[in-house]
Amino acid sequence: MAPAVVVPEALRRRYLRTREGRAWLDGLPALVQESLRDFRMRLDASAGSASWHGYGALVLPVIASEGSPPAVVEVSVSASRGCH
Repeated sequence: MAPAVVVPEALRRRYLRTREGRAWLDGLPALVQESLRDFRMRLDASAGSASWHGYGALVLPVIASEGSPPAVVEVSVSASRGCH
C-alpha cells in the first residue's frame, strides 16, 4: 500500500475556500499516484521526509530507484486544470 499523501495544513486551508480548490484537494491522491506512475517513482517514506508546498502546489519527496539522487514531484493546481 502506498503511503498516504499528507497535505500541509496551510495549503489545505487555502484551497478549502473555493469549490475549485476543494475539488483539487479531493483529487490530489489520484493526481499524485498518476504523477508517480508516469515518472516511475515512489513516495519517499523515509524518516524526516514530509511534503511541503508553495502557494499553489504540493511538493513530495520521491525516489526514482535505489541509489538515485533525491527528487521531488510537484503537483500544482494548474496541473489539475491541464495547464501544467
